[in-house]
Amino acid sequence: MMSSSRDRDLDQMDRGSLRATVSRCRDRIEHLELMVLKLRRDHYGPSSERSTASDEQLSLGLVPQERGSDPPEQLSQPAAARPQPSSIRKSRALPGHLRREVHTHLPEGKHCPDCGGTLRHLGEDVSEMLEYMPASFVVIRHVRPKFSCSGCCSVVQAAAPSRPLDRGLPGPSMLAHVITSKYADHVPLYRQAQIYAREGVDLDRSVLARWVGEASKLMNPLVEALRRYVMSTDKLHGDDTPRPPEERRQVRNARARPLFESMRRWLEDSRLQLAPKSETAAAIRYALSLWHSLSRYLDDGRIELDNLIAERALRPVAVGRRNYLFAGSDNGGQRAAILYSLIGTARLNGWTLKHTCVTSSAALPTIPSTASRSFCPGAST
Repeated sequence: MMSSSRDRDLDQMDRGSLRATVSRCRDRIEHLELMVLKLRRDHYGPSSERSTASDEQLSLGLVPQERGSDPPEQLSQPAAARPQPSSIRKSRALPGHLRREVHTHLPEGKHCPDCGGTLRHLGEDVSEMLEYMPASFVVIRHVRPKFSCSGCCSVVQAAAPSRPLDRGLPGPSMLAHVITSKYADHVPLYRQAQIYAREGVDLDRSVLARWVGEASKLMNPLVEALRRYVMSTDKLHGDDTPRPPEERRQVRNARARPLFESMRRWLEDSRLQLAPKSETAAAIRYALSLWHSLSRYLDDGRIELDNLIAERALRPVAVGRRNYLFAGSDNGGQRAAILYSLIGTARLNGWTLKHTCVTSSAALPTIPSTASRSFCPGAST
């Protein structure tokens, strides 16, 4: 009954009313399809992003067959051209820098078990197994014998070795381990205290926190030199391409600019075919309003298309924040910034994190602050 009454209502409408009704229905359908798309992404996660282009266009209400607007060419990669996961098995060779322990397994006797003849060396089979030796604490006892002069009764003694922290307990390796465990491996100090307690070493979290705070003060001259180095560049996040900016601009104008222009025409055509109040139309208007800023990278080879470089560099910070929840204070945040800066610099330059911390904490107490710039990348001295 309801269907027949609706049909009669439609028959009585004039052309203008029918168009308005169809427009409202399209808006409603588009809104519902967009809600379905959001629910699919929330429920299935990344798997929904693997849908085909036609599925995505259908969800957004931009199917070319119905709307008569073709998407920009060459923006979607053919399925056959997409890289497939490599099925080649990687080599099982273990890194050469690892310490090797050779265990030689000889036969039980020196004579052949079949005929009793004397055995002679013919060759050998070698295989390797990766093992893990748990880290252990070591106490370094510094002994400085005293000597008295038989002629003048003067006392002679070697100078005390430097410590990373003034009159502090940790050596360079111990301090580096605490820092890298927290800021590179995201292990909070209270968890580290629990791990050390299992080894029979009682180090309270407050003690570890004091070590971290004093270590950040120790690294201040190095971070200041790093700040001057970073601020002297044209932009604040890294450029991992070796090509000069002018060449990048030429390549972008030759390859990317035609795609940009094609995408803009497609967006403008699609916007005209959508209801002005629809969410898709709003998204298109937002993109077009920022088009000048988006396309600036075409004219300047120094500018990146996105800020993914900076986001990747900050990802470890987000992981650590989930583990230890808060910095504790403004000073705690400053300490984290100092140590994250040093660890990030080590990662960018391919340095071993713990070795970098050991070297810095061991060397900085013994050198003038003006010499700390020699630790920065690209320093000549």
